[in-house]
Amino acid sequence: MLIPVLGQNGAEIQRRDFQQSEWRRATQGIDYSDDVMKESKPKEQPQGDRPAYDWSKFGGNAAPVLKVLSIILLVIALAFLIRSLLGLNQPRNRQVQPVLSVDELAQLDENLHTADLDDFIQRALAEGDFTLAIRLYYLAILKELSLQHIIIWKKDKTNRDYLREMSRTKSAMEFSEITLLFERIRYGNVVLQQADYEQLEPKFKQFIWQIPTLSNPLAA
Repeated sequence: MLIPVLGQNGAEIQRRDFQQSEWRRATQGIDYSDDVMKESKPKEQPQGDRPAYDWSKFGGNAAPVLKVLSIILLVIALAFLIRSLLGLNQPRNRQVQPVLSVDELAQLDENLHTADLDDFIQRALAEGDFTLAIRLYYLAILKELSLQHIIIWKKDKTNRDYLREMSRTKSAMEFSEITLLFERIRYGNVVLQQADYEQLEPKFKQFIWQIPTLSNPLAA
């Protein structure tokens, strides 16, 4: 049973039955997809209202690493400071001051007879330059041979010249051995250690001591 519906003036409103066919004709061609997508798309939030990134998560993982890096940088800075205070940051390619200067070596060649070779030898030994000490010992031998008139020393003469002059003495073989040792060290760029020097020094000293006993071939 249908209940009558009355209007504002009391008149009865006539009902109309709903027809499926009429609804289909009325809604034919209408697309509701745009409205649905627009309603389903979330609204963009203004930049000012965006939630801030939780940096506490990052800090929790990176804090130990940053702490270690800070300690390493501090250690490096302290190392440089200590090296600077101790003078260790100075250039390492500075030229080492030689035991004998070029001028002093030139004076030895010019004034061998008056040179204090013993003093030069002690200076070389004090500086640990054992190669130079052997070179000076050989010059001391030539000086003593010249003073005893066994050889005639000249700056431009070679060791071969002195060997020929010494061939007339009984110590020719010993002088030849001494000269060979000297040339191997002097011209072979051999760097002698203290142990090497201690083995060679007695040979040179002994030869110097026996020079006064040699015959004087120049006086013959």
